[in-house]
Amino acid sequence: MSSMVDPVTLEVVDNALYSMEKEMEATIVRAAMSIVIRDIYDFGIATLDAEGRLVHGLPMSGTLIRETFPLGEIHEGDVFVFNDPYLSRGEMTHLGDTQLCRPVFWDGRLVAFAAIWGHHMDIGGISVSGLPATSREIFHEGIQIPPVKLYDRNVLNAAVLQIMARNSRTPEMMIGDTLAMAAACTVTEKRLHELIGKFGIETILECFETSARRAHDAMRRLIGRLPEGRVAFTDFLDDDGVREEHPRLCVALEKSAERLHVDYTGTSGQAEGAINLILNPNRIKLEMWRYLINWIGPLIGMDHEASPNYGIFDLIDLTIPHPSLLAPRYPAAVGARHLTSSLIYRDMWRGLMSQIYPDRVPACSNAVIPTYMFRGIHPVSDKLYVSMECIAGGGGGRPTADGLDAVCPNANLIIAPVEFLETTYPFLVEVTALRRDTAGPGKFRGGAGVIRSFELQAPEAYLSWLDERQTHPAWGVHGGRPGVPGDAYLIRDGRTYRLPTKHDNLRLVLGDRIIVRTGGGGGYGPPWEREVEMVARDVARGLVSPETARAEYGVVLGPDGLTPDAAATVALRREMAARRAVRPVDRGTVRAGPPPGRLVEVEGIPEV
Repeated sequence: MSSMVDPVTLEVVDNALYSMEKEMEATIVRAAMSIVIRDIYDFGIATLDAEGRLVHGLPMSGTLIRETFPLGEIHEGDVFVFNDPYLSRGEMTHLGDTQLCRPVFWDGRLVAFAAIWGHHMDIGGISVSGLPATSREIFHEGIQIPPVKLYDRNVLNAAVLQIMARNSRTPEMMIGDTLAMAAACTVTEKRLHELIGKFGIETILECFETSARRAHDAMRRLIGRLPEGRVAFTDFLDDDGVREEHPRLCVALEKSAERLHVDYTGTSGQAEGAINLILNPNRIKLEMWRYLINWIGPLIGMDHEASPNYGIFDLIDLTIPHPSLLAPRYPAAVGARHLTSSLIYRDMWRGLMSQIYPDRVPACSNAVIPTYMFRGIHPVSDKLYVSMECIAGGGGGRPTADGLDAVCPNANLIIAPVEFLETTYPFLVEVTALRRDTAGPGKFRGGAGVIRSFELQAPEAYLSWLDERQTHPAWGVHGGRPGVPGDAYLIRDGRTYRLPTKHDNLRLVLGDRIIVRTGGGGGYGPPWEREVEMVARDVARGLVSPETARAEYGVVLGPDGLTPDAAATVALRREMAARRAVRPVDRGTVRAGPPPGRLVEVEGIPEV
């Protein structure tokens, strides 16, 4: 079917939708109260059609609203709210994320939805932020909200908001952030009305349909560049926070007759802890688009900024074992699902696609979003506070460039400013720095991990945390070496304790120090092929030690510790190339760590 919309109008409307979403973003950042939305940017925005299908933006839908409410019960001025991961089939992946949808009408006709989700600072449960590390079922994780009306014909349903606030340790932030999201939704309504007034309702709706057809055709072209056949990849999580075993993630990709089949058979069964992920089929298909457009798109002259939407969904089939880590049975815990999704949505695809396009796909990142959360009574205000920190790790080395240092690419989060933390919460941020010798060596090294050190300056606090890649490092590819894993420590009364990867409600006292050291990304290509000057520069910047420069990169430095010895370097690199294997994937060594739930005393204080 040919489109009646000319290409210029289509581009104008598409970019107007993008501008609307940026305006929504500016609105919520300005109006939100919590650090997690305002400073860390843990939220997402989308425009949906009247059926609730994604037209533009991040992976969301309004199908749950359409299934729950008959069309006659959806009115202009309504705003719907929900956070239930099971009812939404993984559209919201844990209780901390809450979605709001506002229907958009024109002449009494439902034409679209404005959608936004945000992570609340606290949603109740056995620990803060809706992120309990050791929950055994979803009832431990906070309040479950089915689709209900927060606003009915522009009138606030105060009872719903009061219930949400009463179940939060941070009720003012719950109210403020929820109302900020609702306000942001009105931006889309207003701007869509302006677009419809300018171009006409039928033109706008035709743009929605044409955009879907265009995305479908683009996805078909991308799939067409993949070779026929099957590739598979396996990766591992450190633990589930409860049991001392390494959950397994398996994925296989098969192309046949211009279709893709993604098969997760072999993945571990449902976890006892909170790392279960309700894998939403449409979400994983949109993530696939992102990587195919970035890695294959340039080969066929396709714009990497092209917008995905519901038009791509029917080209991909999924097999997800039930019940499993990716399809848990209610009421299994899902609060720590981001640790699993970091691998499923990013690293696993790198492992698959690096087998097909080795010259285009980066190595594994260490950006698993380590999350550390403090709560306590502030000694000045005498009020309960909650702090949430997402600490960055190293990105994977790329085919033509180093991995990024200190990033959270799996969720596009931002590191919280030290100045805000220290002026708001009763702890001192002693150190925030890149961590030396953590980047996976390679022709293009991985990104460096981060050191973040806190000292408690209050009589008491409680710390909960979720971390990964402390046992299984970020792997390197095509001769690149794995990054150095992360770890974390408690320093108390001159004694040092290594922390397990996940824990809830560790009691801290005045003067306690918490040192978090995130891992580096995997390297790309043989380290002995890295330009000598780049190694010397990393040594000068303090990212690589002279010892690592020699042992991993084959760069021998002179007496000043900075200037390469050309002759010695050439000889050492020749020897390395002759005796070291070039592995397609180098996983390194699985490192031992404390068992779940236990702190282990160690000697000395870790390097900061």
